[in-house]
Amino acid sequence: MDQPENQLNLAALLRIPFQALVDELHRRLAEAGYGDIRPAHTIIFALLGSEGMRLSELTARAQTTKQVMNYLINSVEKNGYVERLPDPADGRAKIVRLTARGLEASQAGRKILFSLENEWAQDFGEKEMRELRLLLLRLVTIVGQLQTDQTSLDDD
Repeated sequence: MDQPENQLNLAALLRIPFQALVDELHRRLAEAGYGDIRPAHTIIFALLGSEGMRLSELTARAQTTKQVMNYLINSVEKNGYVERLPDPADGRAKIVRLTARGLEASQAGRKILFSLENEWAQDFGEKEMRELRLLLLRLVTIVGQLQTDQTSLDDD
């Protein structure tokens, strides 16, 4: 499929609304008292819950390096959003989990995202927003399958 030079490519079409969503999320988080949460920290709140996980698992799921993840965890730990606890399955390992403040911030973020989606639906139209969500869910499924296929190729 040929694409005219003046047309936005798929990466831009996905990135531009995502960046607008992230910018507005963090503006509203700051208004709600969570101004020390930066966009780079978002992945931690997206992946962690009250049960937590090992740093190595968090790093793998975030698709980053252990050094970068450790830096991010240190930052949000310093601000009281996460804590490191001994892993009951392995005393040498630590579990990173959201604190009560982290859970509150995560809940605030979810509410903000829900509100933003509703605002976009008002601008977009309910039917179009449902269609967009369905198309994006299909794309997530397709990409998930491609990642699974790529992983199996890498293992060969």
